[in-house]
Amino acid sequence: HATALKVGRALSSDMLISWQLRRGRLARLVASLREQKLARPLSQAITDLAPQVILSSYAAARLYRSPAGRCLSGSIALARHLSGIGCASTLVIGIRAEPFAAHSWVQVDRFVLNDMAEEVRRFTPILAL
Repeated sequence: HATALKVGRALSSDMLISWQLRRGRLARLVASLREQKLARPLSQAITDLAPQVILSSYAAARLYRSPAGRCLSGSIALARHLSGIGCASTLVIGIRAEPFAAHSWVQVDRFVLNDMAEEVRRFTPILAL
């Protein structure tokens, strides 16, 4: 279960990545995630206890942040955390044309972890890492 400490860690990770994104470090964050995924075997199943605790911690942390413009930092933070424990997930960034919007989420196979499937279907993926 998500403890206050784990929710705090998720929240601080999200906020740190948000700060880095505001300073134009998206390329650096993406490269870092790619390197992290390549550096270790990703053998932990998403249904195991550790990834489930991480998912519930990030879900609880979202309650403390405004959703506007926070999908990218939260998704990068979640993907990094899952990768850090050896759980394979995919960070997806998508766009839609009319009206223009961008969105990001994390998924395992076709299962969306931090958003609603109906929401992400409105976007065309342009990056999957």
